[in-house]
Amino acid sequence: MDTKTIETSEGRKLSADHIMISSGSSPSSPSFPGSELCWSSDDIFTMETLPKSMVVIGGGYIGVEMAQIVQALGVETTLLVRR
Repeated sequence: MDTKTIETSEGRKLSADHIMISSGSSPSSPSFPGSELCWSSDDIFTMETLPKSMVVIGGGYIGVEMAQIVQALGVETTLLVRR
């Protein structure tokens, strides 16, 4: 196999220039004053227009990726990390 080919658990081989593997987990909603105004990472994909600015809470891979994506799309982005 090469760097552009994966094999599924059923033994099927798939090739592509770019391959993204999604873990399939669900976002969690924190509880703090104002949290009812928060969106999950899933909600970003349903937005019809982008906001001028956004705060992304969480330094895990999904938070960092979401911050990078919206920043690259022109949204002024602040990433908040606990430590």
